[in-house]
Amino acid sequence: MNAFLIILLCLGGMTGLLLLLLENNKKKIKKGVLEIILLWAAFLLFYRGASYGTKTAKEQILFLLSCFYILYYTKKTIFPGDLYFKKQRKDYKRACNEKKQHPFFAVSKRARAAYMILCLEEILKFYHQDFLKWQWILQKLWQVTATKNMAQWVREMYYVLFDAILKYDCYEAYLKSLPADIGFAISQKEFYNLKNIYMAVDVCFPLFKELLYDIYIVFEVGLACGEMPHDISFLYLIERTQQLLKTHHIPLPQQKKALSFLMQQKNKYYGKPFCGLEYSFLRQTE
Repeated sequence: MNAFLIILLCLGGMTGLLLLLLENNKKKIKKGVLEIILLWAAFLLFYRGASYGTKTAKEQILFLLSCFYILYYTKKTIFPGDLYFKKQRKDYKRACNEKKQHPFFAVSKRARAAYMILCLEEILKFYHQDFLKWQWILQKLWQVTATKNMAQWVREMYYVLFDAILKYDCYEAYLKSLPADIGFAISQKEFYNLKNIYMAVDVCFPLFKELLYDIYIVFEVGLACGEMPHDISFLYLIERTQQLLKTHHIPLPQQKKALSFLMQQKNKYYGKPFCGLEYSFLRQTE
């Protein structure tokens, strides 16, 4: 029995070492070798305790520790998902610590979205666009700051993005494609207006399209995969948006009142609803 256990441990150890060497990662190899040594020691202590009993307090503690480590290693091998998600959370926490100095780190997702919509409006202003032409889609975007049903807003936005509108040649076909419980309506006039905007060969549209999709997708992914505190992916989007505007020599939002209000909206998640439309350039065109 002793010889069989030794052979089994040696074979297991050699297999583990071979797999580690294939990793070609020194850090993983060192960690793996340590785990194999600890596993050998745990098996030997467990076998000794089970075979000969535990007479002293020290032997009892070592026996219990060996049982615990064997169970831990078995769980880690059979159910690696738990440890994987634990590592994911640890990595995310580390990334959050690296982004703590970001101006928008503590700001709510609604306020972040409002800032990106202001950036979007700066694009339209820079290229001298008629805001009345863009009014409907801008108002729909600004609803993200005030809605109490984020899932419904995401669902409605999906049906007014480029693919959903350009997929159909006529308004009637588009209406038939909408679910019966969609809960919002777009007029025939606005449908064709959006279609013309999306089809126009205009220098500002690729920028508008990119920002519009980014604002939509960050909320859609959050709902689908679960909201993370401080959502650092949103911070990267803001940085990319700012860089995009700078690359095209478009000024960043300068409205002091709006920026001051947005930076006060502190929350790890969506934050409290507010009427972002009040800070829109649309108010100046009314």
